[in-house]
Amino acid sequence: MKISIIITSLLLFTASLFAQENADVYWIQFTDKSNNSYELSQPEQFLSPKALQRRDNQNIEINNKDLPVSDFYLDSLSNMGIHIRYTSKWINGAAIQSTDTALIDTIENLGFIIDKFIIRELIEFPKSAKATKENALSYGQSENQISMLNGHILHNQGYTGQNMLIAVLDSGFLGVPSLSSFQALLNESRVIDTRDYVDGDNDVYAHHNHGRAVLSILAANVEDSLVGSAPNANYLLLRTEDAASEQLIEEYNWIAAAEYADSIGADVISVSLGYNVYDNEAWSYTNADLDGRTAPISIAATIAASKGILVLTAAGNGGNDTNPKISVPGDADSVLTVGATNSDGEYASFSSIGYSADNRVKPDIVAQGEAAWFQGGDGQFASGNGTSFSTPIASGLAACLWQANPQLSNMEILRAIQESSSQYNNPDEYLGYGLPDFAAANLALKNINYTAFGSEMLTNLYPNPCSDALQIEFYSVDTQKLEVSIVNMQGQIMYKHQHSVYRTSYNSLRIMDVATFPKGMYILRIQSQNKVYSKAFIKQ
Repeated sequence: MKISIIITSLLLFTASLFAQENADVYWIQFTDKSNNSYELSQPEQFLSPKALQRRDNQNIEINNKDLPVSDFYLDSLSNMGIHIRYTSKWINGAAIQSTDTALIDTIENLGFIIDKFIIRELIEFPKSAKATKENALSYGQSENQISMLNGHILHNQGYTGQNMLIAVLDSGFLGVPSLSSFQALLNESRVIDTRDYVDGDNDVYAHHNHGRAVLSILAANVEDSLVGSAPNANYLLLRTEDAASEQLIEEYNWIAAAEYADSIGADVISVSLGYNVYDNEAWSYTNADLDGRTAPISIAATIAASKGILVLTAAGNGGNDTNPKISVPGDADSVLTVGATNSDGEYASFSSIGYSADNRVKPDIVAQGEAAWFQGGDGQFASGNGTSFSTPIASGLAACLWQANPQLSNMEILRAIQESSSQYNNPDEYLGYGLPDFAAANLALKNINYTAFGSEMLTNLYPNPCSDALQIEFYSVDTQKLEVSIVNMQGQIMYKHQHSVYRTSYNSLRIMDVATFPKGMYILRIQSQNKVYSKAFIKQ
């Protein structure tokens, strides 16, 4: 079921407003919000009950940034023949266009407009084609990208995103309705709404495949093939990126979409987009601009966080470029910027690096972005590289963590994720605070001392006897590689492999090879940096 909110002057989102696509798009800045038919004393007129509840839960005051743009100003522009694409209450402006360039020139003389500048130049492009225990979930080849962050432990505890609302801002979700990965999502009506801020037709399933891949990493649920990081969450699918060009309007599309996500009550915004270099060089950013206070999209991301939304955004894929720095809004304050590692948790060379221009730690955290597993467009699954993929892994698990601790604020969740990470006490510009441990973060938020053992320990080995797979639970106080081997009673090595484990963390290792062993007794041997652990088990 789609949620409808009547916010007429706030959203102005109908196809008729896009009748003059053959025109440049300008951003105008209003002087104030005077002559407004909405009042802060009646916020239920422009914010949903869920959005109001989120503010109330976190003691966030409703302020002037929540108030819609003055409908008097908008009506005045419309009556002049100006077409308004959308507005921004957060930065008090609007995206406008008209084929009458003389009319555009005259609006600078209006007393309620203080600035006007172009954000999209008309370029002709062809149209896009339309088109613990045994894990509770069977992840298939997506297991590593979940388990390396101990996300499977949250899932095993029943935290898979239920009732959390995640807004995905991307370039399009081509083919989603026809793919098996998304059938549960669609059949259960967990896509709450879709909006297209690029074309205005709301057909987000007809454009580009990037958002589909991102959404699959979040929401897919195909047993033994692909399970997302928040497979039972609700979703908003918002198209803000025009993949055919790189223009400033995409930042303003993003702002409008983020405001809508706020108004409808989104808990999490997941963004696998970033901007540094535009088709028009005058719009591009220098490293000095990466201070979180220069790019409009970064300013808006910080405002979104101030409204109680947990915002996660990709660091960018420029690590091998001449300028390897993060893209905006990855420089924004109060958001989690996500870099990429390989499947062993090591820095992926393409992942953009920090710090921000004002020397804040960026990226904040990392997740698997090299050889990440996602849904392809042909019905097959595939692996790919990019911080576009590491971000939804972290975003979904962040939603699950918040589901497990609903009484907390977005910033308390953000800090817990940072503090659980593998190099929190020694961050760098490549991995930031490192790999988060969502199971450890959950225990810490519940005031459970997850370092109570004081030292590493082989905590469990099960089932014993076993038949198909052997599950090992190992508590580690350091990030390290364990050498795990299994020998039979004749001293023959039946299995030997290195497994990565992470600091202050309950790590779950699963050995499938046991299924091929003959029946009998075996010895499991684990060599850590500190000692050797041995334990017998029976294969039946």
